[in-house]
Order: sequence, then structure tokens, then C-alpha cells
Amino acid sequence: VNRTSPANGVTNVPQNVVLDVMYNTPLDPATVTPQTVRLLQGATEVASTATLLPGGNVLRVMSASPLRGATTFTYELGPGLQASTGQTALFFRGGFSTGNTTDSTAPTVVASSPPDGFTGVGTNVSIRVRFSESVNPLTVTTTSLLLSDAQGQAIPTTLSFPNNTNNQEVIVTPQIPLAGTMQHTIAVTGVEDLAGNVVLPLTTRFTTGSGPDVSAPQVVRTNPPVSGATNVPVTVAVQAELNEPFDVTSVGPSNVRLQDNN
Repeated sequence: VNRTSPANGVTNVPQNVVLDVMYNTPLDPATVTPQTVRLLQGATEVASTATLLPGGNVLRVMSASPLRGATTFTYELGPGLQASTGQTALFFRGGFSTGNTTDSTAPTVVASSPPDGFTGVGTNVSIRVRFSESVNPLTVTTTSLLLSDAQGQAIPTTLSFPNNTNNQEVIVTPQIPLAGTMQHTIAVTGVEDLAGNVVLPLTTRFTTGSGPDVSAPQVVRTNPPVSGATNVPVTVAVQAELNEPFDVTSVGPSNVRLQDNN
């Protein structure tokens, strides 16, 4: 087993959670049976179905009805599961705990960097996509999050999830520098949340500049305009202007803070 969704030990998953388990090799579908794939609440077996997704590497388990809320469940895979080559898969046991709600809402893309329509983007750009909720990382692939050039040719990328984002944000890193002064497209399709709801498709485009961006952004103007200003209205809108566009997905409470110095 390479990876699972939800991750082993995760809590507060929706009661209609979809369990996906990724293996390092395709499985033999004839060995995927109720005896080799079991979903359990304590010692009691929960009615469920198990299928292999296209490609055969991902085993998907779905309960026949929403699971009991605020409850811990375990699942056992094997003995008896086999790879398509006939090798026996190692026995695996995992688990998760449900919250008290089901999830029927499709995730959406709430932010992307570079934003749609941006120009002059460095050819060494790191692309970020943020979703409205946690997504199933096994459904985030170079096909479901596709970067392509102006001719529609796919650009090889590496996908990763930043720490502390709860699988809501994905970094798309091109494996080669992008071509300069060219429009590029990011297409998001087929990504699912933990309950199997499919993301609303989104396509954004940006245009690169002539070369890489190797300069760190700097603050050039603020409001209030002077550090230590007094008699500032209590309704002031604190603002900071940088000398270049910045990654909107990088802005958060950990790096932009307003605090009382008293």
C-alpha cells in the first residue's frame, strides 16, 4: 500500500466517505472480494462494495449507506488479495473516525496562482491551486490538474501538498522551465473530495515573461504611510503595496498579522 484516502487515523471525515487505497502495482480484480476487503465497526462488518478504479492500482471501498457518526471504523485488506502478476499483497489494516455530517457539495477552486489572465509571469513559476475543502489526494494527478502550453501540449509537472493545508492546496511544479512570452493553461477536472464529489471544472490561463523571476518582492508603500503613526482612525484599512504581483495563496494569518503592541 502506497497511500490511502482518508489517511490512516484521520478524524471527522464525512459519514459518506469514500475509502481509496493505492497499491504500488495493479491488483487482480478476481481477488477483490468481500472476504479480502472488509470494513468494520468494532468487530461488526459494515456492508460495503469494493471496486478497482481504471488502471487497477486504486482500490475503492464504499459503504452501502452513510456510516454512523462520531464513530471509529477500521478496514482490513487481505489476506488473499493478489497483484495482477499473481503475487500476494501484504495484509493491511487502517482506520478513520467519522464526524456527524455527510458531504454532498462539490469542491471548488477558490484561488489559483498565477491568477487567470496574468501576464509577465516568471518562467520558473510555481503554480498553486487552493480548493474550498480537503480533497482526495489520490484523485490529484497530472491529468486532473493539467498544465499545457499554447499548442495544447501537456507540460510534465510534479504535484505536492504543502504542510498544514489539510490537502486543500496543491503545488504544481513544472519539471522544465516554461517557454517565455507564451500563454499557458491550467485545467482542473476530476479531482474529488473525501466523499467522492467531483470538483467543478475550471480552466485558467497566464502568460510568461521573457525569463525567470529571481527577485524577492518588496513593500514599497503602506497605509498608514509612516511606521509609528499616531491618531490613526480606528476604522483604518491597513494596506501594503508590493513592487510586483505576489502569490495570493501564500497570504495567511501566519505571515500577515495585525497586532496590538500594548
